Amino acid sequence: MRSVRSRCAATSDCVAQVQRQLAGIDALQRELRGPRCLLLAAVALASGAASAAATQEVPSFDTADVARFYTVFDASDGAPSAAMLQQQYLDPGSPGLHDLAKIRGITADSLKSAIDKRPEIFRDARRCAAVLPQVSERVHQSLQSLRAQYPEALTPPVTVSIGRGTSGGTTGPTGVIVGLEAICAVVPRGDEVNRMVQLIAHEYGHVQQPVAQTEPDHPTLLLAAIVEGGAELVAELTSGNIANPQLKDWTRGRERQIETEFVQEKQTTDLERWVWNGRGTAERPGDLAYWVGYRINKALYVHAADKTQALRQILTMTDPQAILDASGWYPGIELPQTVTFAHSDDTTVTAQ
Repeated sequence: MRSVRSRCAATSDCVAQVQRQLAGIDALQRELRGPRCLLLAAVALASGAASAAATQEVPSFDTADVARFYTVFDASDGAPSAAMLQQQYLDPGSPGLHDLAKIRGITADSLKSAIDKRPEIFRDARRCAAVLPQVSERVHQSLQSLRAQYPEALTPPVTVSIGRGTSGGTTGPTGVIVGLEAICAVVPRGDEVNRMVQLIAHEYGHVQQPVAQTEPDHPTLLLAAIVEGGAELVAELTSGNIANPQLKDWTRGRERQIETEFVQEKQTTDLERWVWNGRGTAERPGDLAYWVGYRINKALYVHAADKTQALRQILTMTDPQAILDASGWYPGIELPQTVTFAHSDDTTVTAQ
């Protein structure tokens, strides 16, 4: 990554920090085949440690791509040509947009095709664009909270761009990248700020996870759940809720049934029913493994006397079975509704 958190002031410092984070995952990495396209490559983390963005106390929040896109969109009455998109949006775009294009296969032609097929999501995304200043402020607050509780946290810049409707959030060499049109397409009106902040907080959770920087050839359901659930816990701790709050609503009253199924299938490598499977259906929403993994990590965190050490254990995880064993989790376990760093009520455990 060409820029990392502000406290990493020199390349050698960042290399040492990344090496410390990676030291415990040698055995697991023998099963891994290379950089995970959705997350951060360790070599990229080290490469840009001395960049200007890395030395900022507050990471940058770049929204210039959004303004650039809508200039092109409006000038063409909502039907830009591939040439316009290439010359006026993609070519002069931010490094984050260029990362997103590589990760998600965005070309001028594919972007034009997406606009032609679903113009409404690009028009509707303006409501999310309108609240980006509030999102930026809340994200900075979230990161301050994370750094206060987890001083070694990496906080690279955020880039908000427009893609082709396939990526709400991901990470790349430049940091956290938000696809505004994709996330806005699934965000209820009136909840734009909260949902975008929660998504970005989830992605910052992944930034902290060395294991998430690589992709197994045949990941087990348990591994996927623990990695995604760890990021969901970070989202809740720092922003007040998980990135997929709809799962909390759908699973209420079904906890034991779903989690019993999960235990039976936790070593499977057929993940289609559980994770990275889209929005799903009313009968079975997508990404249920995010929710189960979140509850496993949350159980470990809630039961721990030392919350900072528990968070470190979760984020530097090398063995998902060890997290499960240490968590005290079981199907249907009762847990606080919400856990945050900042506050508590009768359904919340506060981290002190």
